[in-house]
Amino acid sequence: MNDRKDPSGHDIQGEGDKRSARKSNEKKQEFVQEHDTEALAHEAEPADSREQEALEHAEEEAAKRAKEHDPNEVRGKGPS
Repeated sequence: MNDRKDPSGHDIQGEGDKRSARKSNEKKQEFVQEHDTEALAHEAEPADSREQEALEHAEEEAAKRAKEHDPNEVRGKGPS
């Protein structure tokens, strides 16, 4: 067990924390079982072409900023 504690007294776990991953996976499964995910996906679709264009523009702007922060990132190419 880990001897390190955060300020609130909880164990500090590193990257790849299995307990948190398991809890997250359980919550995702619960959500999928309790909700109509197809209907939720449909509700999340853009209402019209203006909204679609706004979403696409926002994605493009976010991609530009992300690329600026990581000059080694190559976008638009699949795995080699």
